[in-house]
Amino acid sequence: MRRLCGARPERYLVPAAALILAATLSAAAGNSERISIRLLPATILEHHDLKAMVTVEERAENRRLIVALDGPEFYSSTQRTLDGQKGPRRHEFLFRALPAGMYELVVSVEGVSGRTASVTRLFEVHGIGQGNEDAPDLTRRRRRPVG
Repeated sequence: MRRLCGARPERYLVPAAALILAATLSAAAGNSERISIRLLPATILEHHDLKAMVTVEERAENRRLIVALDGPEFYSSTQRTLDGQKGPRRHEFLFRALPAGMYELVVSVEGVSGRTASVTRLFEVHGIGQGNEDAPDLTRRRRRPVG
């Protein structure tokens, strides 16, 4: 503890603030612990595919899984029927060739009486060479000399 207190305190402000924010959002989300989302790859470039791995807690009232991805030039929505505790916990969703921009992924579980849990995840698809005029043009192919 002495070593931590003797270090520069500003070094630990950002990680501490991030932990506090994460704990607050988790507490405010209520039933969101019923759903977890894992995005693969963690960093995605434009025109590449994104896999969303969704895990749903097994509950008897689970009837429908709804996944919606909304971006500046892209929208996709799908539904899957859940069979309560008998159905699979893990579900994979593949989004192909996403354009650059900010995205919002909303995953919801509905029961007999309506929505029981919902989680929203924000992420960015990075453009290739955005804001960098000095970057090489990767769209042109170079020919190899013959011989």
